[in-house]
Amino acid sequence: MLGLLDDCWVLPSREVRSWGTLSSPEECVTVPSDNHIDIWTTILGNCNIHIQSRMGQDDDNIDPLTLEFGSFFPHSRSLIRELQPSSAGDILGKQVSFLLIVQASAYTKYLGDITVYFDEAGEVADYNGAPIYLGPEIQPDPVIQEELIPWKEVVDEAGLKVVGHSKIEITKQGCSNGECNSGNLITDAYVHSYVTRGPKPEKGWIHAALCVTNTGGIRSLPSTPGPLNYGDLVAIIPFENTLDSLELRGNHILDMLEFAASSTLTWLQVSGMKIVFNMTKPVGERVTSVDLLCNECDIPVYEPLEVDRMYRFIMPSFLAGGGDGFYVVSENKQNHVVGGIDIDAFEEYVAKMSPLVNPITGRITVVT
Repeated sequence: MLGLLDDCWVLPSREVRSWGTLSSPEECVTVPSDNHIDIWTTILGNCNIHIQSRMGQDDDNIDPLTLEFGSFFPHSRSLIRELQPSSAGDILGKQVSFLLIVQASAYTKYLGDITVYFDEAGEVADYNGAPIYLGPEIQPDPVIQEELIPWKEVVDEAGLKVVGHSKIEITKQGCSNGECNSGNLITDAYVHSYVTRGPKPEKGWIHAALCVTNTGGIRSLPSTPGPLNYGDLVAIIPFENTLDSLELRGNHILDMLEFAASSTLTWLQVSGMKIVFNMTKPVGERVTSVDLLCNECDIPVYEPLEVDRMYRFIMPSFLAGGGDGFYVVSENKQNHVVGGIDIDAFEEYVAKMSPLVNPITGRITVVT
């Protein structure tokens, strides 16, 4: 039994090494030479269903393939058939009866359930099953609930500590297709951490004045103005990234922004930047203008981006490593230095700047 994740990792890996989703099963699965032993591989994976189908076609050691995916729920057998390989009986020259993909949606709403029957020859004879809805009649295990109590007390004590206060609503409205005040708050906090705790610049006022963060990293937000406790801050940015500094050439910055503008799933929030996107243009031609805040200067001002010049950025380690498909960053970055933890910077900034009144400042202009 193998466990797989999508290639877009959102948590720091630390000592855990990761490989590509498609290559991992081939490296991990081995078929013994003893013909008296049959190995049937089950993969539990949180990755795209089309990638799952490709795994079955690309790896001749997986036979048959049973997969469970965390965020897709096929509502009809016709859809399932459409996603099956066109010739599952002959994968890489090896006879495979079929490919089984079990889907169970997300947020623990369903439990994937399948039973596979084998004949005397070890071949799959039949299968049945369906997702089990985990409704209110499914009660939590009382033993596990009891064991969680002391851990919950520790978490609650830390989470309820009041850090600051907001006079306004902090919202994700506009985060996926424009500028949002939560994105401004977070990226400004990241830059501020380099003002107070970053490396001392050789010249100028800050080591790095530019920051980008992925919109997908901004999660649960308080619905109304009021006090902000530590638990609120962790819920906003829960992934414990490091705030890394790195350098990118101007042309790669343009490529990064064009990729960001290609989808609402890859949109970026920024600090120290003024960007104009024209969304009526084709993908790859949407960045109209970019002005960047200088760092090697006595008075910070915005200057037009120069394609041949190197610029220093602050960004979460997720983006620095190419997360969300930002390989233009991971493949072209220079002088990458790992920084402090994002939640520490965020907590310090909220405490210092409270009461928060962060507005929309015109960092991102979108023409439609």
